[in-house]
Amino acid sequence: MLQNLKNNKTNSSREGGFLLLELLIAISVFGLALSVLLYAGSIALRFSNSLQKTSQANALLRESIEAVRNFRDNTGWSEDGIGLLSTEGEDYYPYLNDVLNPPRWELVAGTETVGIFTRSVAVEKVSRTNDEIDEIYNSFGDDPDTRKITATVSWEGKTMELSTYFTNWK
Repeated sequence: MLQNLKNNKTNSSREGGFLLLELLIAISVFGLALSVLLYAGSIALRFSNSLQKTSQANALLRESIEAVRNFRDNTGWSEDGIGLLSTEGEDYYPYLNDVLNPPRWELVAGTETVGIFTRSVAVEKVSRTNDEIDEIYNSFGDDPDTRKITATVSWEGKTMELSTYFTNWK
């Protein structure tokens, strides 16, 4: 009988030891799973934040191009419009002049800061060969009635650009 009590006590200690070991393994597995989930959530939040900023930058780019289109449509190409803007590397930014009735977009020299974003618009001369726009400007084929407009938005070391061509359609 004493032998049975001793064996029962030894079996109980072993079972208690295994229970403690199983508990430690379960806690470790749960902790690991939780840390993986938290890490995945952290990555998802960073991606979401990055996507939001990229969407805002894209909206600023599109607004810049539409502002230049509005500016072109409401000015004379060579009198007070795109044809007079510097093509020598000077930057501009769109400014909505709401003092005018109706409000109109203007292009102001310099760059603009909107929150964390910096935006600008560059104007480049365009040349043509056989009615096709040349990739690299050639003064012999200068087209005085076409300009390449490049809108740029920068933030936190990232940059997005959007380019299009505008013509003197009037």
